[in-house]
Amino acid sequence: MKKYNLETKSVVPGCLRPGRFDPFCYQNEMNEEVYRRFGDVFIDSILEVSRTIYINNHPKEEYFEDGLDLRGKYLLKRNNP
Repeated sequence: MKKYNLETKSVVPGCLRPGRFDPFCYQNEMNEEVYRRFGDVFIDSILEVSRTIYINNHPKEEYFEDGLDLRGKYLLKRNNP
C-alpha cells in the first residue's frame, strides 16, 4: 500500500468495545480511507491486476469464476496488448 501512499495505524481504539471486540473495525476504517482517496473502483482494479498476474504466471492452471474459465480472457491480454 506504500505505492499508493497509504499508511497503517498500530492501534485503532474503536475496535475495543465494552463486552466485545469488533474484529472488522480496522478493515472498515481502511476501506473508508481507500474509497476517500481513490474512489470506489480502486479495489476492483487491484483485483483485476492480481487476476491478470496470477493467470499469466500459471497459464496451465484452470481459473474458474462464475462457471467460466478466465484463462482465455487474460491470456489474450498477454498475447495482444
